[in-house]
Amino acid sequence: MEPTVKAVMTTTVVTVKPDDRPDQEIRAEIVDDVIRHEFLVDPALFMVTVADGVVTVTGAPETADLGHRIVDKIRHVQSVVAVHDKLAYPPAEVSFAGLQF
Repeated sequence: MEPTVKAVMTTTVVTVKPDDRPDQEIRAEIVDDVIRHEFLVDPALFMVTVADGVVTVTGAPETADLGHRIVDKIRHVQSVVAVHDKLAYPPAEVSFAGLQF
């Protein structure tokens, strides 16, 4: 009787940052350049962590629009591969007529 040979295939998924930019450098750009200088917001209102190019941002922006714009800008920072948006968004602003804008 011939021995049976079974082929075993495995798949390994590896996330590779586009360059070797250190996570601390990415975080510094987000905190200093994006949050503080571009949006003129106190970075102490947010917690930003970066691990292997994956950014997690928590905190409470003054408005939902501001939070969405910050997250969108973070997505475009060099070497960011993903953003986990964990911001606590305030409710939509309501005008005196009761319309949301």
